[in-house]
Amino acid sequence: MKLIYYVFAITLCFAACSKSPLTPPPTEKEEPEPEKDGDDDDDNENESPQELYTIKQGRNSVIRHYTASDINQDLYLGSLWHLQDTTDKVILEKQKFPFPLFECALFFEGPGILSTTAIPSFKAMRDYIVAAKPAIGSQASAGSGSSFDDYALIKGILPDNVDRQKFLALATVNDSTVIRKPYSSSFNGEIATHMNIDFTDMADKMSDDDRKAMQAMNKSLYMVSSVAYGKKYVIMVESDSVRGSINSAFRKLIGRESLDKTDEETVAASKMLLYYRGGKKESLVAKADGKEDILTLINTFHQEWDDKNTQYDYPLYYYLMKDAFGVTLRYDNTYEYLVKNK
Repeated sequence: MKLIYYVFAITLCFAACSKSPLTPPPTEKEEPEPEKDGDDDDDNENESPQELYTIKQGRNSVIRHYTASDINQDLYLGSLWHLQDTTDKVILEKQKFPFPLFECALFFEGPGILSTTAIPSFKAMRDYIVAAKPAIGSQASAGSGSSFDDYALIKGILPDNVDRQKFLALATVNDSTVIRKPYSSSFNGEIATHMNIDFTDMADKMSDDDRKAMQAMNKSLYMVSSVAYGKKYVIMVESDSVRGSINSAFRKLIGRESLDKTDEETVAASKMLLYYRGGKKESLVAKADGKEDILTLINTFHQEWDDKNTQYDYPLYYYLMKDAFGVTLRYDNTYEYLVKNK
């Protein structure tokens, strides 16, 4: 999802470590079976699959607005945005406050981290988190793997942004994002800590003239009320080995455990797509095929996860709050994906 970001500031905060399921509630409609060509080679993985698929529709409610590799320093806690549209994505436009901005209270919820006051800016936000050094997490958890037929299920996890577009481009073969191998499993995890702006403090400092000036802008104004710093990954694997073997091998890889011979054979028979976003401006989005490539990419993933020098550079996601009313922006994300008929 492309974002032309837009927001205001408040108090929203919680530390989270979650793994969201890849498979959403579906609705069905049939897709015509492709015509078979007698010259097709059934063993060629690059050929378009010939099975009958069902088109399903997923829907999920979005409150966390994930950043991507095109993030810039206009996005910060307390920044003001105009919401242009949420028809199928959030479209935002940066706005300037119509009055000189004053110092506001920033805080983390949780023991041991003192609040601070600062005029909202990207630098103020980063200076505070660098000084506070909140714990984010040091180990990626694999969770339980879930099977899939179409890489388009990533649309239920990531918004329509440049990172998701790159992920799907890497997954596409002959204009299709369905898997070519008989078995699959996906893994995803996230851990984050939240920084908030004290909306009550800001509202107390805002004068009646300030409020009138904002109303005179005649725009749908939102503030960035909370930002999350953390790490998120999605790993999607297709393989000639059965799903149980995929889960065994890739849980070990994600958890930095040693592989046995069966695990190594599974990895050698697999293809993997990886999305990882931490504190760097650029996300890691890449694919690997076979044992050597997969082990190399997993090693890069662990290095990125362990990087403490950049973990506070950019937020992972943010929340938007409607002007002075304390209403957090939420919208429905709908998307289609294919499921192979059994």
